[in-house]
Parts: sequence; C-alpha cells; structure tokens
Amino acid sequence: MCGIAGVLDTDGRGVELVERMNRAQTRRGPDHASVARAGPFVLGNTRLAIRDLTPAGNQPFTSPDGSITAVFNGEIYNFRQLATAHGIELRSGCDGEIIPALWAREGPACLARFRGMFAIALVDQRAGRLFLARDPFGIKPLHWRREGATVAFASDVRVLESFGAPPDLDPAALWSFLRFGSIPADRSPFVGVEAVAPGACISIGADAQVRDEGRVPAMEPSLDGSGITAARALGESIRLHLEADVPTALLLSAGVDSSLLAAVAARLGRRLHCLTVSGLGSADESAIARATAQYHGHRHTTVRAEIDEGTVDEFLASMQRPSIDGLNTFLVCRAVRGAGYKVALSGLGADEAVGGYRLAASLRWLPALRSLDRVPAAAAMRDRVVRAARSRSLIGDKAVGLLLSGGPRSPEGLVRLQRELFPVATVEALLGPPYGAEDLDERARVVHSERPGPRDGYARMAAAELTTYLQPMLLADADAFSMASSVELRVPYVDRAFFAAATRGRRPLGKGVLVRELGDGYLRRLARRPKSGFSLPMRGWLEDGVLRQVVADACSPTAPVWSHLDRRMGLPILRRAGASPRWSESWAIAVLDGWLRRGRS
Repeated sequence: MCGIAGVLDTDGRGVELVERMNRAQTRRGPDHASVARAGPFVLGNTRLAIRDLTPAGNQPFTSPDGSITAVFNGEIYNFRQLATAHGIELRSGCDGEIIPALWAREGPACLARFRGMFAIALVDQRAGRLFLARDPFGIKPLHWRREGATVAFASDVRVLESFGAPPDLDPAALWSFLRFGSIPADRSPFVGVEAVAPGACISIGADAQVRDEGRVPAMEPSLDGSGITAARALGESIRLHLEADVPTALLLSAGVDSSLLAAVAARLGRRLHCLTVSGLGSADESAIARATAQYHGHRHTTVRAEIDEGTVDEFLASMQRPSIDGLNTFLVCRAVRGAGYKVALSGLGADEAVGGYRLAASLRWLPALRSLDRVPAAAAMRDRVVRAARSRSLIGDKAVGLLLSGGPRSPEGLVRLQRELFPVATVEALLGPPYGAEDLDERARVVHSERPGPRDGYARMAAAELTTYLQPMLLADADAFSMASSVELRVPYVDRAFFAAATRGRRPLGKGVLVRELGDGYLRRLARRPKSGFSLPMRGWLEDGVLRQVVADACSPTAPVWSHLDRRMGLPILRRAGASPRWSESWAIAVLDGWLRRGRS
C-alpha cells in the first residue's frame, strides 16, 4: 500500500515537483520514499511496507531489460500464481515486481490477470509512453491533470490542486454530491483534474496527448464460466487477502459479513487478531464479536475509538473528495493503527454483492407495480392510499417515491431512489440558475449504467449499487480515511470472481446461501439475528456535540460553501441539523464547507 505521483518533465523541475508531491502523500506510505526518472517522465512513490520489508521491496520496479519502470499503490494478491504460470523469476517477495515483468510480455492486456486492488503508473520506453491504470472496482484512486505542455498524476486528488492554477469546482461533480452524497468514481471534484475510471488504462505521450488503452470491467459475466460456488470464490479471495509480511487484523463486528471472514480464515488454518471498535455511542458489539473470535480460535481485543473537535478537523483535512460518509472509517482506522496494525480485513462490499440491503427485496415488487401502472383506475386508487398514508406518517418518503405513479420501475431506478440525498428540485434550487439542471443530471447519470441481463435481475441492481454507492462512497472513503492513518484496508468481498458467482442468479444470493454452503452451525445461529452495523450518533453530534462547530462554521455568511450554493435555500437545511431524522442533508452542506475550507494552502 503506497502513494504514487509523477510528472511529464518539460522544464527540468520534475524531480523537485515529484518530491513535493511525495511529501504531501507521506501518510499513504511513511516507510520509504523514492523518485526515479524514466525517459521524459519522473515517477514517485511513498511506501507502506506490507510485502518483503527489505529494501528489495522498495519501488520503482523495473523489467529485466530495464525498458519498463513502474510504481504502484495497492496489492496484486495473485502475483505468485502469475509468476509461476508465466515462468517469471521474481527477485523479491514483493507483489509489485510482477507488474513490469508481465507487462513486458503482454502490455495492457496483463491488467485483466491481476487479482487485487491497484493504481499503476508505468513508463514503457519501447512505446515512449506513460500508462496509468486502475483496478476494476476502483478500490485504489488515481488522478491526473494537464497544465499546458505537461501532465501530473497522484493518488490523492488534493495534491493536484497545487499543480498549476487553482482548479474550479466541477458543477457536475457538485450536482452528483448533492444528489447522492458522493462524487462518481470516474470523476474528480475539480474542472481539469481527471480521475482514471475504475478498470481503465490510459496512456500519455511526451507530447502530453492522452490515449484510451481499454478497460477491464468489475462485473464480468464470463468470469462465472467455471461455475464455482460463491462460497468457494469467497474462500479463494480470503486466502489471497490473508497473505502479508506484517501482522493482519480482522475488523470483527456482531454481523455476518466479518464473521464469515473469521470462519473462513480459521478453516484456512489462519489465526487472526480480531479487533472490535467501541466507545462512539453505537451499540457495543464486543461481546458477540468476542464469542465469534473465540469460537473460531482467534484472539480478540476491544479497542476504544475517541473523538473530539481536533479529531474532526483531522478527518476533514484528510477528506480527498466531499462525502457524507467516512467518519466511521476514519475513526476505526485510527483505532486500528493505535492498536499497532498496518493491515486490517473488512467486510465492506458484502451487501452489494449478495443483496444484503432491504433494497434488494424490492425487486420482487417491480412486476406488480408495472402491472398496476397499466390500469389507470387501480393506479389512481393506489396513489390516493399512498398519499393518505404519508399524510399520517405511516410510510416514509422513499416508500412514497417507489409506490406512486412515475416511481422507479427498474433495478437501476430503485438504487437511485434509495441512494438519493436531495431530490432534483432541491438540488436545482441549491445550485441556482447558473447551472443547467437537465444537463447536469444527465451527466450524473453516466454512473448509473445498466448491465445486460434479465429485466429485474439482481446483477443489474448490483451493477447500479456498485457505481452509485460502493465505488464513489464506500471504497473512496475507505481508501482516503484508512490512508490517513497509514493503514491498508483489505476488502475480500470486493473481488471480481466473487461478484461474478454471487450475482449469477436472477434474484439476490443472500448471505444465508453462503452460510449454508460453509455448513457452520455457529454462523447459522448468528445469521438469524437482526442485521447490525457500526453506526455513529450523528444527529446528537450535529445538534450538541463534536460536529456542532462544523455546522456553525458553515452557517457563517462568509463560509466558502455559499460561493457554490444558494444561502437562502441552504441555511434552513443547516439549521435543522440534529432536529431532523434526515441528518445527512444538514451534514452534506456542513461537510462540503469543511472540505472547501481545507483545500489548497
């Protein structure tokens, strides 16, 4: 796990620029820093040593003939299998060595063979080009910016704020943030700063011209050709994710997702140190987690996470892209690092793969809703009943949006409704007349692409969840806020082979199937418990707690947020902070202001 950076050096200051970018990304890799010239490009790396802790694991990595130089961030979990299959002799125990060696033989086609999370910058002097590539799920970030005749790239998008003139906030990115609480994974917050899309590979020549080199999809149906079960695919993913040359922790809660990881690790003969975070006002899950760890033969420790206004300021300073989520990840990863660990396994991504959210159950309602829509009298009666129920607070806004005529009737539409933060009309009012609402909403729709398959097949919902929620929010936050504490957060559920196996059916797989396939009686009993999760008392913190000052700062007439939003519309939303069940609306405006305040220095 590392940070990477680099420039097309046109004026001889490339080494100086990359050294400065390295310093700005020190938390991503505090163990070693390097700068190397490769043709007209300068590459930089800050290393968090996880594999081969000797100097042999330091970057950059080069091909045997020296024509290819690479730096990367992440993990190539199957590097040993690839080396064996292709007859490549590795000189170190570091996974990154496989990148230039396999690239020398296959070029960009080798990217589809890598099983892991990665952002790669590679100079192929045979082609005279710099290649930038990102893993199919977009677990690791990579951004680039062109200024005149030169180009720079970095793991952290805020590093590129200082490369050239201060960039403007992208209206389309702001629109997406207000609509869904995050920015699409294939977009940056700034005009002129680009995000390499998940699974994409681009190349840049000495003339600064950019070329598309193809894309590896996250959800690839052909990966399901082997017909292996989801449990087997998950087991293989967990086995690979457990490989490291430093102690590995498991973030263990009372839920099924992390407990499955504990069960499979035990079957693989691995004894882990399980960490349960407590002390933040959420339900204490440590007793159940301890019992789970003991049942599977793992060690267990409950660690307390703490928060004060100084911690909140550090959180906002480490935020790369505005997001209404992520504070929980920031606090958990601080606790993990405080407990002495560099690597931690997380159950993130399980719900999106197997349909663990209640949203997935809504798929079965779509045929009935479409049938009812075709009978005007029945549809009109339904609409009257729904509005009456809403007036008596018997059902919520999301249910109303689904049931009424004109509501979503596709898997993608269900996801958009569920993940919506502000409706279009409110976003338009917040942004004001200068923004073209129809154009921006259409541009935001690119992240909601449909996947071919059955009309109501779960694969289409999973694909929409991936691009609407998992990639832009959960994975982006996991990277930014784990790296803020120099922790490598590994996510075994976010794996191409597992997603392919889990989404092959028309209906959601469900966690019960995984539990049954494992044949673990303890897990079956645990799965009968109501779904739980690590949640923070955000309403209380916003109203009269550690987040109150963030809201107060945003209420100021001179707050940076009002350079982008209409204060007459936004101020009443801010003043409802803590008093409304929809605390996320107030927090969105407050956190956007906090993010803007901590920009380019």
